Amino acid sequence: MKLRIVPFLLAAVLAGCSSSIPTPKLVNTHHYTGGERIGDEARYYWFTEKNNVPEQASDYVVAGAYNWYKTTYRWEDGFVREISRVGERLQNEEVAPFETLLRFDSHGEAIYQRYRLDGKVLPLSTEQIDQYVKQARYATKVTQDQQKQGLELIQGVWNGQEFESCNDTKYQKLQFNDTLPSLVINRLASLDSYIAFIGKVNKDTVYIDTLLTLAEGSHDCMQAPDLLAK
Repeated sequence: MKLRIVPFLLAAVLAGCSSSIPTPKLVNTHHYTGGERIGDEARYYWFTEKNNVPEQASDYVVAGAYNWYKTTYRWEDGFVREISRVGERLQNEEVAPFETLLRFDSHGEAIYQRYRLDGKVLPLSTEQIDQYVKQARYATKVTQDQQKQGLELIQGVWNGQEFESCNDTKYQKLQFNDTLPSLVINRLASLDSYIAFIGKVNKDTVYIDTLLTLAEGSHDCMQAPDLLAK
């Protein structure tokens, strides 16, 4: 009897051990990109979520020749927990650098702020802090809405005959909507140009829906700002 019981007990122990091993959770990560042009502002957005929960977003906003900023927003358990922004703005006819750092508790309440403009530390009002949080949520909304339309942020160089994207993919055709000024169309037809736009790709054709930036072909490709990198 003992010889029969021992294998049975061993099998039971092994079964118990295997059932206690936790099953790793699958992590579904989604990356979104987008942007928009409002007046003289060109806005670029990047957003990452895991298991349908926001994780991090970034923006880069350029308004005219002297005003710009870039931001990183971080979420935890569905709440914005940290925001970092740096940039420059025209103030009293001079370009002044500024930076912001905000931290929030697990309920989304602001617990730390630091705002420095041209070297001076200044307070932010509750309304101003709320505006930062709204901008974080807005970045997620724009990128997700645009993805539903099949649109994304695309960057690269067009030499008049071929478009080479920033991820080294080449396309033979570039199409754009009728709202582009003739000056822009003529430039694209004659000069090597860096272009950033909201659009879509279909086989060997790139379609421009909204033009964000048109610059010299030597312009660097933009990356998502990560001001909260540890």
